[in-house]
Amino acid sequence: MKMTTDMEIFVGSRINHNGHHGTVKYIGEVPPTQGIWLGVEWDDTSRGKHDGSSKDGTRYFTTISPTSGSFIRQKVISKGKEFMQEVQQKYGVVDDERGGIVEDEMFVVGKGKQTTVEVVGAHKVNLQQSHFDTLLEVSLRGTLLSSPGELGAIMRNLPNIVDLDISKCLLSSWDTVSLITQQLPKLEILNVSDNRLALPEEPEQYLNSFRCTTTLFLNRMNYSWSEILRCVRMMPQLQRLHICFNKVKSICESDAVFPCLKLLNLEGNAISDWSEILKLGSLPKLQELILNDTQLSGIAFSDVSFGGITKSFGVLSALSLHNNKISDWVSIDELNKLQNLTDLKFKRNPVLGQDAYTDRYLILAKVKRLKLLDRSVVESDERKGAELDT
Repeated sequence: MKMTTDMEIFVGSRINHNGHHGTVKYIGEVPPTQGIWLGVEWDDTSRGKHDGSSKDGTRYFTTISPTSGSFIRQKVISKGKEFMQEVQQKYGVVDDERGGIVEDEMFVVGKGKQTTVEVVGAHKVNLQQSHFDTLLEVSLRGTLLSSPGELGAIMRNLPNIVDLDISKCLLSSWDTVSLITQQLPKLEILNVSDNRLALPEEPEQYLNSFRCTTTLFLNRMNYSWSEILRCVRMMPQLQRLHICFNKVKSICESDAVFPCLKLLNLEGNAISDWSEILKLGSLPKLQELILNDTQLSGIAFSDVSFGGITKSFGVLSALSLHNNKISDWVSIDELNKLQNLTDLKFKRNPVLGQDAYTDRYLILAKVKRLKLLDRSVVESDERKGAELDT
């Protein structure tokens, strides 16, 4: 769908073209052609044709990938909308008995026949949702949201939002996000995943905008660990942080930044070295750590010998290590040094053989305090059998 609005386009603007998101990196002429072009870096790095250079080699902007840049005309893009515009479009009253459900979506097709489905209560649900002040959860994922709109409009209409999903929108900076969240005094859960947000220069000035935020989703943001720390400094009450599939390769100790953190999800980050994970070991309240698909090849707590209890991760009770490269049973022995580990997820690692039953017994024999293994309860008889057989 092609559309234009009166929203201003500037370098750094987020735009949409045929469902693909990108960031404007250049506005101007590209000789020998006439007129104004937008130089765009696409989130999907395979969508572009170049790295910000024209055919004659002139560089107009820089991209992270040699195939993520394009020049396009402004008339073909979908530009941003204000927050309340998108809320009205999704949650506003629709004047029909189907509550806004498209007629073509009210059929089930099977055996060559199309059968009408009665959507009971659709109109009633639509009416309930359109009372904006009663909404506790709002999802604008994948919309054209780019700005907060009129100052105070969000607070007047949506004062009770607790859970807000503004992932994969056209937001361009944390400054813009803060102008939205500062109007939501009860906001606890915030999802800004799949955006490209410019980092705050002075995070502490936004403390009031995220004063109640306890859960944050920052998945697929292209952030490093240091960049993530700049974001979370705005959220002193943060308890659950999801930063999957970013560019975290190394970690610096950050106890002061995470005084309340209980859950950390690092899935999909190419960390690989366990020594980096150990830098999280002194987080005072960390209870659950998710390290799926991080390319880890081994685990070691060198502060104590076999049979001892490590000082690291003192309150950690749940650990997920699916889809890594752990290939030795010594690493499993090391997990027994975690004094409070009761819940372990450990599928798709090279150390595991073809006999799932045997693998489970070996793990239970080595990690003696487990109560859950791969989401399955460890029964007392099962544990006794594992310890006798190994």
